[in-house]
Amino acid sequence: MKKNVMKVVAGLLLALLLVTVPLLTACPAGVPEEVVEVTWGASGTTGSNVQCQMAIEVMVNKYSEWVRISRMSMGSAAMPGMVQRGELDIAFVGSSSAEDMLTGTGLFEELPAFPEVRILWMQAPMFLRIFVLKDSPIKTWDDLRGKTVNMPRATSSTFPGQHSVWEESGFYDEFNFLPSRSPTRLDSEDLRSGKFDALLASGGLATSHHHELAMTPGIRLIEIPSEVQDRILARFPGGAVRTAIPLGTYEGQNMIYPTVGTFTTYFTTEEALSEAVVYEICKAFFDHLEEAVPLTTAMLDYQKPWLLLAQTWAPRHPGAEKYFKEVGWL
Repeated sequence: MKKNVMKVVAGLLLALLLVTVPLLTACPAGVPEEVVEVTWGASGTTGSNVQCQMAIEVMVNKYSEWVRISRMSMGSAAMPGMVQRGELDIAFVGSSSAEDMLTGTGLFEELPAFPEVRILWMQAPMFLRIFVLKDSPIKTWDDLRGKTVNMPRATSSTFPGQHSVWEESGFYDEFNFLPSRSPTRLDSEDLRSGKFDALLASGGLATSHHHELAMTPGIRLIEIPSEVQDRILARFPGGAVRTAIPLGTYEGQNMIYPTVGTFTTYFTTEEALSEAVVYEICKAFFDHLEEAVPLTTAMLDYQKPWLLLAQTWAPRHPGAEKYFKEVGWL
């Protein structure tokens, strides 16, 4: 009798194990059992954007067990169309071009409107700066009038809206603007060789060729007047902020330069990436943000105040929303 009872108990325990083990080892709800490959649009090789993308890729691929990110190099203006067509999962756009992308106008007039955009997060501001060589006679904004100023390409999604700022304020009539070359490293070389008088740059503060230029032959920053800053802020409500170039950012820089910054915003769609995938990407990266900083100084720009401003022009992806609420950032 005792042996029969033990057999019954053993059978029940075995049945219980057969039921519970699969439940314990199964993936959480919404998480696929196979690795998910995520394609990420990258532009350039030396700028702050691509440096940050490389660091994010390292962190996600290291700490996620089932998401793998791979970058695809292309021009930033091509990315929204590729996301629309399902050829790319994550892309970025400058806040100066976001409205054009949503409505299919301006730089994106050949694309249909894109209301399906869902925001992941914003990168730190693309700081607006004007560089001249250290020995240049140009000292102030007014000194730039009539001079040759290099300007970022109108085919970049991260900057073209600011062209309209200069046009609306009449600066096109006073300055001799020249479009930049590709890659933008060539712009620094052209300033060094005297092909133009000043370089207008918009981007992160870690761009290597700007720091190389600051060391040899040396540069100065031209202060951007408050009225010019006001025009830019008015042009991009919610997509631009007042900021400053910190003391000592560049070799020989002995003062703080007030300026404005527009944002690079990473986006996807709910059709491209599920809530579970986006949540996993956010968790794998932001949970290990401090570890990412040594990979590139550009990661110092990843600060909480900047990350969550993007909801002003499009909804946040549910996966990102869930993560930022979970960690108390929303």
